[in-house]
Amino acid sequence: MSDSSESKPSDDVIDDPDDVIYDPDNFHRDCYEKGLELYDEGKYEKAVAMFDRVLRSYPDDEKALWGKAVSLFSTDRHEETLETFNKYLETSPEFEQGWHYKGMVLSKLGRYEEALVAFDKVLSINPNHANAKNEKALALKKSHG
Repeated sequence: MSDSSESKPSDDVIDDPDDVIYDPDNFHRDCYEKGLELYDEGKYEKAVAMFDRVLRSYPDDEKALWGKAVSLFSTDRHEETLETFNKYLETSPEFEQGWHYKGMVLSKLGRYEEALVAFDKVLSINPNHANAKNEKALALKKSHG
């Protein structure tokens, strides 16, 4: 195993995010970038772990919160996904995609009335958001039986 004096994460795909050596001066950035890489590779649980590393030191980091939320969305951890989107939306309340994802996770949880509120928020920010219109129609249909 390499000593901690190495300054860059390995370019190789890693099996365990804990195996990467980071530059102590850029730990936050390196973990965030590794999280993005793992997300792009479809390794969502490992991406979540990397974003969590950032969030332990910087709990309100918007980029890491977004990365974690979107990564969680691709897992079955719906309640945690919702909690993370809620925290993200506290920092960026007018970000339409955050509300869109929140509506979709609420729909996954069967909480259609709440999903409708989230989709309405998207549409109040961007009335032309086609996906939100479609998701709202589906949630409305499911909420009425």
